[in-house]
Amino acid sequence: MLITDVYKNTPAAYAGLRPGDVVLKLNGVEVEDKAGYLALLRVQTRSEDIELEVLHDGKVGRVVVRPQSLELNEIRSQAWTRWGMAVSKDSRGSGMLVSKVRPNSASARLGLKPGDKIHQIGNHRVNSQKDFLDSFLRNRMNNKVLLKVQRGRNYYHVKLNI
Repeated sequence: MLITDVYKNTPAAYAGLRPGDVVLKLNGVEVEDKAGYLALLRVQTRSEDIELEVLHDGKVGRVVVRPQSLELNEIRSQAWTRWGMAVSKDSRGSGMLVSKVRPNSASARLGLKPGDKIHQIGNHRVNSQKDFLDSFLRNRMNNKVLLKVQRGRNYYHVKLNI
């Protein structure tokens, strides 16, 4: 699996992973593609170190990644970078208001606008900043995420292509 992005202050960055590296194995199990990599990650516990065999600059090496909890500001920053949206609580009811959309982002290409309301990400309802950030963490490596969005009185199910 080719690594295309490594965010600052993440376990991957601390382990020395770089865009362009290729993950060959995770804990001794061959990684064939992103879906396989994600499936292997899902069975890891937060306290377990992850051993990766990585092709870096033409050489195969071993890297140990130590999972860590991310700070809320770092998660918000990653959501802004990866999805291109920031949200805030709507005092008038459920859902989270899109407060900002980054130009040329996945959210902008989808047509999201400030004032739209996000009610659901994947199968999870979004009624707080914590719900939004948890949903982002659950879906951050996916290429597509299903959103339930409200614009005015109308509700839509849309795919955010990342």
